[in-house]
Amino acid sequence: MKVLNTYRKNKNKSDNNTIIRMSIENDSLASDVERAAEICAMIFAGHDTTGFSLALRYQISCVENFWL
Repeated sequence: MKVLNTYRKNKNKSDNNTIIRMSIENDSLASDVERAAEICAMIFAGHDTTGFSLALRYQISCVENFWL
C-alpha cells in the first residue's frame, strides 16, 4: 500500500501507461489490496518469464553447441 500512497502523493506523475497508473485508474479493482496484488503479479510474471527465456536460450545453445 505504501507504493500506491506514494504514487498518489507524487505531483510529477508520468503520462505513460505504467502498471501502477493503470491499476489505480482501473475501476474494476475494488480496493488497494487488489491493486497491490495485481501490481505484484505483473512484476513476478515479468521476472518469471524473463528467467525462463534466458534459461531456455542457454539450454538450447548448450545442446546445439552455439549461441543463437
